[in-house]
Amino acid sequence: MVGYKQAYPQAVAIIVGVVFLLLLSMAGAAQEMSFVEDEQKKLPLASVTGIVSGNQIEIEMENTSQLVQLHGVASPADVNPLREGIFHQSAVTFLEKFIMAQDVRVAFVGKAEGDAVREGYLYRETDRLFVNYTIIRLGFGHAELSRPYRYQRLFRNGEREARLEGVGLWGMKPPKKRELKGRSGDLQAGLHDDDTVYLTLLDKKYHRDYCTQLRQGRFPVRFYRARQAGYTPCTLCMPESEQSHPETKR
Repeated sequence: MVGYKQAYPQAVAIIVGVVFLLLLSMAGAAQEMSFVEDEQKKLPLASVTGIVSGNQIEIEMENTSQLVQLHGVASPADVNPLREGIFHQSAVTFLEKFIMAQDVRVAFVGKAEGDAVREGYLYRETDRLFVNYTIIRLGFGHAELSRPYRYQRLFRNGEREARLEGVGLWGMKPPKKRELKGRSGDLQAGLHDDDTVYLTLLDKKYHRDYCTQLRQGRFPVRFYRARQAGYTPCTLCMPESEQSHPETKR
């Protein structure tokens, strides 16, 4: 009985601490989004005239056409062209319904260089939705991880929630893998013996370079070396075992 009385206050303290951290995290995200909305009023207005891909659109601003790369958004086709090429059209169709022929506010990132594609953040004028974030949160894009940017934490959290809820592309059945030919050791997933995969200290899996499991560190190795060492495919970035187990190099 004494042990219970001693443990009870500690358990309450732990629960209170966890709740506090969750509330702090939610408050931080809300503050970040509110900050975005406050900035929208100062941004130039444009009209969406075309959808090029899952993360690139065409806008018209001041009677001039401009291609815009959605900053921080990696399209399904960019992440894994072989496996997710079929998802490309789904992402384009979503954008066509979401922002085609609508007015948006544009926050460009970086300086303009001639007629080059510019990167930027978009906000739908009718309801002030943060377009870049919404694409990821509804499961039609990935959060870019190759470089740091202002809303990376927000986008990563949005992708994680989309994955957990199985919305958008995360709720679609993966297409059948293509059979690649051309040299011995080819895999249906598009991985060759000499391709690079990544390992972590957390599991006995090999991962693609965009896998969320690599955020705590990564170690590049040749694909055939990973197989020789007994590593198996990650179920997140290579679901349904995309390998066909070709003969291992000697």
